[in-house]
Amino acid sequence: MSCPYLQSNLDNMKNNNSNVDEIPILTTTTNSITNDHAHVTEPLNYTTYLGLNSLLSSLRCLSHVDRSNESSLPVHDEHFFIIIHQAFELWFKEIIYEIDSIRDIFGSNDDVATFVFDISLRLNRIGKVWKILIDQLQLLESMTPMEFLEFRDFITPASGFQSLQFRIIEMKLGLTDKSRDAYKSNFFTETMFKGKQSNELQTSIGEVSLLRHIERWLEKIYDETSFNFCEVYEEAVESMIDHDKQEKIQNGIDEQIAEIEADKAKLQFDEMINSIKYQVLVNNNQRRMSHKAMLAALMIAHYYQQPCFQQVYQIISLLMDNDTLMTSWRHRHILLVLRQIGRKPGTGGTDGFTYLQATLNF
Repeated sequence: MSCPYLQSNLDNMKNNNSNVDEIPILTTTTNSITNDHAHVTEPLNYTTYLGLNSLLSSLRCLSHVDRSNESSLPVHDEHFFIIIHQAFELWFKEIIYEIDSIRDIFGSNDDVATFVFDISLRLNRIGKVWKILIDQLQLLESMTPMEFLEFRDFITPASGFQSLQFRIIEMKLGLTDKSRDAYKSNFFTETMFKGKQSNELQTSIGEVSLLRHIERWLEKIYDETSFNFCEVYEEAVESMIDHDKQEKIQNGIDEQIAEIEADKAKLQFDEMINSIKYQVLVNNNQRRMSHKAMLAALMIAHYYQQPCFQQVYQIISLLMDNDTLMTSWRHRHILLVLRQIGRKPGTGGTDGFTYLQATLNF
């Protein structure tokens, strides 16, 4: 038996469908990365709601099959190349939207416990978007290097390196100049981007990143813990190292070698557990979060089955998943660039493959 409520609504839709294009309605369009709204009174339908007229007319090929004749047809694969990159930018816009919503939750609430479910949903969505972006790179692999070279000269000096939204994603997630091997923030704000774009990037640089919000949140969790996790963990690790050493000796490994390996393990552990030594690692950009935040993450990872840590652990896991997916996207992009142009410089003036390879360390 069908639902009478649903059937009633379907009947109404059928009766009103013929008049829908004639109903003037106040629609709202959002400008670029900002949340500036422009109100336009126009009939509401699929095309106007999605802004398809402006969206689909934005594709403009610059190449020519006959280079001596500017009225000749564009190179076939340029159309595909543009579509892929426009889709990238739309998904980048969604990632920025979701990151900002999560940052707003952390920035507007002293206690985010009631928003943990929303944060998890949005982080999960961002992860699914990264998976789509990785698949889109596979689509680009359907274009051969020779097909790309047919129009590459026409698009120089345009380059993916100039993607403002990708730079903003990096900044909002927490990438700082300390983490960059080259092209510091002032290069983007003063050289690469001008005017409004430069201002938008500068604004993102000045905002509290998602990484800093997470760091403060973890520090608060650690402060509110009722037991001395650091002391308990230190005793457990030292016991484990000694146990491993004795086990190696019993299995026939030279006692001196076992001692050296145990001392090395204790030294590595001490660099993590000792706040002064850990700060040295932070100063050298070998660690990104504060000592207290790191201990909180470690504590949550060990006691994730406790009810008080289950949802927090889920958020940390989703953050790690997103970091892995973004790194995977960078890696696939690097392999694609190597396949298409080898080690040639990028169209935007970068070192191409060499520069992209360095970004894996970001």
